[in-house]
Amino acid sequence: MISDAIRNRFQLALGQPSPFDSLYNLAVALKAEGISQLEMYHLFNEFRAKLAHDERLEDAVLDTMDLIVGCGHRGYWIFEQELDRRLYDKAFMSPDEKEQKRDRDDLAS
Repeated sequence: MISDAIRNRFQLALGQPSPFDSLYNLAVALKAEGISQLEMYHLFNEFRAKLAHDERLEDAVLDTMDLIVGCGHRGYWIFEQELDRRLYDKAFMSPDEKEQKRDRDDLAS
């Protein structure tokens, strides 16, 4: 579970002169504190949705999210493995979204 204290740290990182560097360092620190890859992705995605009006900050969040999920240069990945999208779907999709996905998957097969 992501606490308000972690969300406050995220807000502080966004306010730094180099938000990407600050967010990357925050992600590394959160991993060291035991935040899972899936929880971290959810946190960053939550803020990404709120920042659509600010391209600079949204880009910093998206660039960090790439490294959380295992895209980009492997030496900069936050986690050792790529995020399995099926885990994300299982953890964060609403029941309605899960049903819609099942329907799409049924149509595709």
